[in-house]
Amino acid sequence: MKLGVALSNELRVLDYLERYVNDGSASGFTLHDQLSSKTNPLGMEPFFHPLSVASEEHEIERAFSELFECPDELLDILAHPDAKAELAEVGVSTNRQSSIRLVPTSSGRTSRILDDRRGYFVKLHYPGVLGRINRSFPEHKALAGIDVSDEIALAISDGLITNKIGIMPEVGAAILRTRSPKDFSFAHVVRRLAAYPESESCARLPLFSLWSFDRMAPLDKPLIEQMANSDARRTLDISSEIAKSLVDFFFEAWNSLGYIYEINAQNVLVEIDSRLILRRVILRDFNSTEKDLARRAEISRPTTFRSGNYKVLDINDLDTLHIRRSFAFDFKFCNYVVSPLLEALARVDQTLAEEFLGSVRDHVADALGRMPVEFFHPNGTWWAHPEMELTDSRPYVQFSNPMLR
Repeated sequence: MKLGVALSNELRVLDYLERYVNDGSASGFTLHDQLSSKTNPLGMEPFFHPLSVASEEHEIERAFSELFECPDELLDILAHPDAKAELAEVGVSTNRQSSIRLVPTSSGRTSRILDDRRGYFVKLHYPGVLGRINRSFPEHKALAGIDVSDEIALAISDGLITNKIGIMPEVGAAILRTRSPKDFSFAHVVRRLAAYPESESCARLPLFSLWSFDRMAPLDKPLIEQMANSDARRTLDISSEIAKSLVDFFFEAWNSLGYIYEINAQNVLVEIDSRLILRRVILRDFNSTEKDLARRAEISRPTTFRSGNYKVLDINDLDTLHIRRSFAFDFKFCNYVVSPLLEALARVDQTLAEEFLGSVRDHVADALGRMPVEFFHPNGTWWAHPEMELTDSRPYVQFSNPMLR
């Protein structure tokens, strides 16, 4: 894609970037051949129809954000078309909901509602593995995302989290429960397109689209290379500002909320105007955010949640706390954000890459100077997942010499 088109602030351009200007996951596990052809974001279908459920046969709950409105009509139970057989097995009958057209995003189970001018996405239950993770969406996951995004929004309002960050709030959920032939639940969540805090509109790009090749126009250079050809120093500044804003958010979310958010390029978007000025970084998808009970107790935040024990870290388990904090920062953030930015800048100019890395390292050192010394493991180790599917268990591999600290 040409840079001028990417910066045109058109929703269909954002759809295209999500789907086709996308090199796939750094883990090597992608959506290829996992989703049906009609719903695959890498495919050629312009949209698909979700499943609707005969909800009067089952127990239904609707959950709402305490801060943001959610249109009632978006909370009729929906599911991903690939879930039809699985839902039939648990006694849930479905039909194609032809009145709704969805455009898939990079995640495969979250889609934009094409004909809703207000701007909403739905995150749907998917019956199995996408990438290397099971993507079923039971009720506790749906509730977790709403509650976490509410708390982060309040922290931004209160000045506890940098104003360089905005979020796409999760505003409501529709939850279905069955009791026969077995206990089963699934949900969909509604996410707002308009980021909070509200701001003047400008182009919004998935972070991964900066360094990815356009699958439909492979001769076009990646956007970050086009930016550097226009203004190399400005491109370095943008890259550094993105990384530093995310560093600030990671530590501020823990300090002010006891949250550990896994920063993955798939869940980061950037707002860039036509002058190549970074307005802010936008985050989405909060259900897998972990709750560090030790920190939340320290700062008098609630330690019980509507989502139960989902993603709750034991207050007394320091070993697991060290692993999970390091995994989110040293593996997720460094591997999925910093490394691809570094590699993209190096393709343009190795000096730019070295300046970028040095600048981010200095920023991390400054941030860590304000953190408890025991936040990370004192011997400088870090943890990652091995290259394997993570459906049955999530083992960790220990390493030394973390990239940024």
